[in-house]
Amino acid sequence: GKFVVFDLDGGDALVVSLRMTGKLLYGVDDVDERHVRGQILFDDGTALRFSDTRKFGRMAIVDAAALERRTALRRPKMPLHSSLGQEPLARGFTVAWLRALIGRRPRVAIKVLLLDQRAIAGIGNIYAIEALWRARIHPLRRAGSLRADEIERLHEAIRWALRKGIRLGGASRRDYVDARGNEGRMQREFQVYGRAGEPCPRCGRPIVRTVVGGRGTFHCPRCQRAPRL
Repeated sequence: GKFVVFDLDGGDALVVSLRMTGKLLYGVDDVDERHVRGQILFDDGTALRFSDTRKFGRMAIVDAAALERRTALRRPKMPLHSSLGQEPLARGFTVAWLRALIGRRPRVAIKVLLLDQRAIAGIGNIYAIEALWRARIHPLRRAGSLRADEIERLHEAIRWALRKGIRLGGASRRDYVDARGNEGRMQREFQVYGRAGEPCPRCGRPIVRTVVGGRGTFHCPRCQRAPRL
């Protein structure tokens, strides 16, 4: 969810954290050299370039076996950290696991919990919003208030949103492109994200924008009923 890992010869691994504006570009001629922070040259003359406008991204070479054991995550000044939560597309991310997580954090707003990287790694604001809409859950609902069937719907919706984003090549709202320089297409199929005032694709009620946990949030006031205060 948070890192790109390349297995290298000799038992090492190259770990890349793209953060907000990082890009890995391969075979792309039109690259702004001012933002290239590193590159890997191949024997055939091609190069994999790491471009990062805001300089938040990180690259590191670590021992692959140690990475699997997570001992490498505790090294100082590494772009990784040992507090990352469960990967939502991994086998370990089950309905039972999500139910147990909610049981440990019952008073937290469900959207805040989904964005907590210590709990679940790499969902992100866009995909949390899209998943909650699909599951018909208001972003401000306390996690502990979710029924068993709602937790099952949320589990399915998280994976649906992430897999859809992967299939469509990500969301290019600003400057995101893939390694070939191609923009993603997810932004063309947002159900609620960035669509304040537009009709909900499910019921037709205008989408509402709010702020939850300091992040812009979008939901349908009919499909995603507000919690009782």
